[in-house]
Amino acid sequence: IACDSQNTAVGFLTFIVHLSTWNINPECYLYDLYVKPEHRKAGVAKMLMEELKQISTLHHWSRIYWITEPDNQ
Repeated sequence: IACDSQNTAVGFLTFIVHLSTWNINPECYLYDLYVKPEHRKAGVAKMLMEELKQISTLHHWSRIYWITEPDNQ
């Protein structure tokens, strides 16, 4: 969860870590990423993704992946 200076949530991401048939280490599926419209284009999503990458490195996940519609803005 990403919060503003008043500790109000402005964005979040959810993910699922699961075993893989292709890799020994588990992999991470980014299930959802949301940032309130008034906080978009301010780096919130990038910050959330960077945090997920750090968690991935810490836990030695083989990859992070996300499937979304091409027109999903």
